[in-house]
Amino acid sequence: MRDKIMKDWFNKGEIEKNRDNYFEAFIYLWISWVIGCKIFISFNVNRDSSEKNFTDRDDILDWCRSNAEVVARIINENHSSLKYLGSRKGEKYGNPIVDASRTLSTYFDMLQKYFKNEYRYARDKDLAKHFGELLNKIRNNLFHGDKTYSEKSDLELIKSVLPVLYAFAKQTNRYL
Repeated sequence: MRDKIMKDWFNKGEIEKNRDNYFEAFIYLWISWVIGCKIFISFNVNRDSSEKNFTDRDDILDWCRSNAEVVARIINENHSSLKYLGSRKGEKYGNPIVDASRTLSTYFDMLQKYFKNEYRYARDKDLAKHFGELLNKIRNNLFHGDKTYSEKSDLELIKSVLPVLYAFAKQTNRYL
């Protein structure tokens, strides 16, 4: 049942992506990817569920870490669309890429330098984690009101990361 739901959301995301409806495509592909991450984790990651309640963020970060080589490859294949992140700043505080907490700002500073070819990740797992955190932050901003579909800079951010999110969602659909 979850696999059908995941595929339905993916198909909706793909349709909207092809129509250049970036905001809608991001939301649909995000949902598909999260479901795919949950399915992947249920079969591949040994978790003690009594430890804590796992969030969508936990699921995507575990997926990113477990698939770090694939994540790094997808990011590198989409480097041209992600170059925008090398110069983007948060609108309120001017943090790298998007305004965020100190820890996330440190991650996003590394990502920004990476996309400007000023930094090289020693480990794919770190790149995967930082990019997963970025996608999660963008998602939080979209769902909780800090990003809108009517702001040009917000749409440019969504458009730049959409090919990667699409590839991640497509990758999770391959597990079935």
